[in-house]
Amino acid sequence: MTVQETRDEIRRMVRALLKEALPETLKDAPAANGPTLEAAIRAAANGGSVSVAIAGDADLDAFARAVASADAAPRDAIIQGRTRFRLAPGKTGTAPAERRAVALEKGVINEIKIAELAKEADRLLVGPRVVLTPLARDKAREIGLEIVRTRP
Repeated sequence: MTVQETRDEIRRMVRALLKEALPETLKDAPAANGPTLEAAIRAAANGGSVSVAIAGDADLDAFARAVASADAAPRDAIIQGRTRFRLAPGKTGTAPAERRAVALEKGVINEIKIAELAKEADRLLVGPRVVLTPLARDKAREIGLEIVRTRP
């Protein structure tokens, strides 16, 4: 089992435990306009809109759970387009930039270079003429930067 697979398994277990321990708490995520999100969705079922603040992953997860757990009438209103959602002004976070792979064909890569590359990519493609220092390998493993050796 790789380090990434181990991390993914731990994340799955934590999610399952949180879901089991906090099922009602997730339904009570507040909407930007005051009432709980579930109550706001119910109130807008006859043709209205719900203002939602999405500032990060936790907010998005709570929003999706509230929508998924809505009763039949509010859910039908969402599907039919009678209930609309809008982002709350000034409270919405920005999505993280899409990460990419960086390819290097020659040179020496040390731990400082690894830290710099990790800011812009989550995968490093290195050619046969690239030398990786042992500390660079350790740093990459520590921060989760995948290193893939390419062939000529």
